Amino acid sequence: MKLNIKNTLTTELPADVVKENTRRQVENAAFSYVLPKKTAKPEILHISKEMASELGISNTETKKVIHALGDVEEQVIPKKRVETVSTS
Repeated sequence: MKLNIKNTLTTELPADVVKENTRRQVENAAFSYVLPKKTAKPEILHISKEMASELGISNTETKKVIHALGDVEEQVIPKKRVETVSTS
């Protein structure tokens, strides 16, 4: 499955210079990088067939994802950072 994502957020907007994961006011930045915490008991709550279709994801691919995630615990990929967007 290949999604066509254009990530202009991180390429065109300023990132937070402080790399620590703490609650604080972020200034002069549009987003901060964070390392997510491991979820105690991950589970699939809902998959929308309509939204999957809008994203170009087939029913077969959706079933593969459900099957793959059904037996695998959540993992944090090393050196992978997740972005959060500042709302202020």
